[in-house]
Amino acid sequence: KLPIPARQEEDTTDPIPLSEIQKITSIPVFIQPEKDLSGNCNPKLKGEIQLPNMMIDQFSEGGEHNLQGYIPTEAAMFKTLPLGSIVLVDTNVKKYIGDGLYFLRINGFYKFRKITQLINGNYEIESDVKKEIAEELNSINFIGKVTNIWLNVKV
Repeated sequence: KLPIPARQEEDTTDPIPLSEIQKITSIPVFIQPEKDLSGNCNPKLKGEIQLPNMMIDQFSEGGEHNLQGYIPTEAAMFKTLPLGSIVLVDTNVKKYIGDGLYFLRINGFYKFRKITQLINGNYEIESDVKKEIAEELNSINFIGKVTNIWLNVKV
């Protein structure tokens, strides 16, 4: 004989109707800015992507976030960020917060770079073609930290 399962208490709380939960967020997508002939370097809006909030909450690591998408154009990061990919950047990150891929403004140019802190306290700033060592990051303007990269792969 099988035992009779104990009676479960019924949940009497009313669930939030799915129609009242914001499920999707629109994220603007820009082309990675490049300096024009006049020296201006402003991002140009290309469109938007819509993502479920469930995914966005996983990207943000439990904090406040402000996500923007960028289509990379920089040849120095062609392996990490192939043409046609979309890079999600949390623009609330305005300083180095740990090793990772950052979106930076250096000498007026917008660049994606990997930054790693070395054992001796220096920082390694790396593209796909060159590595540099810096003692400090004060001259770098942090636009944000990369949370995700979508690669455009045709199957």
